Amino acid sequence: MSISPRSISRQRVTEDAVSPITGPVKVICFELLYIDEQYNVGFRLIQIDGYRIDESSKYTKDHLWVRTQNDGTVLVGLGDYFFKRYRNVQSCEFPKVGTEVVQSKAMGSIETVKGTVQIYAAITGQVKENNTEFLSRLKDIEKDPYNSGWILRLLPSRWATEEKALLSAEQYASYIRKLVDAGL
Repeated sequence: MSISPRSISRQRVTEDAVSPITGPVKVICFELLYIDEQYNVGFRLIQIDGYRIDESSKYTKDHLWVRTQNDGTVLVGLGDYFFKRYRNVQSCEFPKVGTEVVQSKAMGSIETVKGTVQIYAAITGQVKENNTEFLSRLKDIEKDPYNSGWILRLLPSRWATEEKALLSAEQYASYIRKLVDAGL
């Protein structure tokens, strides 16, 4: 099963804004409504220095996003920063359906032209589904990482406690800002 929603997009541009974390910023905010019959997914994207961030997701500093679904599962995917930084994904290895992954432990890898990137689990849970179209749809995923870019659907086993270790969209935006300022 793959998620292939229809989308309706409306762009709103805010020239100047002040973030309590990063101070004055120029913000382009895209409001995107994703409609999916099974999961009823809807989210907004913000853009900081050319990097898109889904406001409804939680994040790791390894650029994984995590978004809860109506059926009690969570989608885990790779964020826009990951794709723009590593580019040209050649191959990937993710855990099989039924595998238990543990937060902060290695769960797979992605081979890029820049080398192999180890992927660490954002949360603990059982893999319910893999995105089998990940490699074949990379161009689409790079354009839309918060919809097509999911890699695993997990049934979380410690969500209530582990969610607190994840970054909010605002915290992740601040982290991205620091990376950009440092030239990374």
